[in-house]
Amino acid sequence: MGCWIGPLSLYMAKKGAIVYSIDPDPEAYNWFIRNLNHNTELKSRIHPRNIAISKHSGEQILYAREGYGNSSTSLLNRTRDRISKIRAQTYSLNDFLDMNSISKIDFLKIDIEGGEFAILDQLVELKRKETYRTLFLSIHYDHLNEAVYQKKIRYRLLSLFLMKLERIANIHFFKKELQFYLNELCKLTDEFDYIYSQNGKRLLPAKVTASYLLNRKVDLLLSDTEWNKNKITKT
Repeated sequence: MGCWIGPLSLYMAKKGAIVYSIDPDPEAYNWFIRNLNHNTELKSRIHPRNIAISKHSGEQILYAREGYGNSSTSLLNRTRDRISKIRAQTYSLNDFLDMNSISKIDFLKIDIEGGEFAILDQLVELKRKETYRTLFLSIHYDHLNEAVYQKKIRYRLLSLFLMKLERIANIHFFKKELQFYLNELCKLTDEFDYIYSQNGKRLLPAKVTASYLLNRKVDLLLSDTEWNKNKITKT
């Protein structure tokens, strides 16, 4: 989810996986198809979908900073977004899995620029059903914060000033709203036996709290299996 122009999809397919590659951004998706066409031996393993996964099936506006294709488009309406020309077809994660007859997932990767906060309940539900056991999750606190500002403050320049002040003074004007989402995220991390940061360091579940995630752009690997790079067999 959030395949962009396809680097991870191509890598996984090269390793032998069957890959479902999802991205609603039309520019990124077109480049992905071009890259896929240059790797014809992998095309039978990759199923590209120009859609978005969200809370409900339907349509939503796809927002962008200066233009589509730059890997920062989002279903969240954020203060610094300037473009909202495209409506993306959306599916709930449950609907997408049903449509594609997917009952088990070996590895789930989510990097959707803040859209992850809309599907946390679905991820918890599917994890409890053991639909997947390993998740790579890119958490976009900054996009969530911008979306809250967009709802709370009418004037863009004032929002930009206050967000800059937050970064400098390490304060949070809408901490209550942010912590609600971060607490929901912690419910998901609690479902896994092992948690690793983006540098491969194992994190204790007790450390991954809403306070820890506040004001952090972080990637987490969540799994029921211990990951040890020294035990990985190269193929």
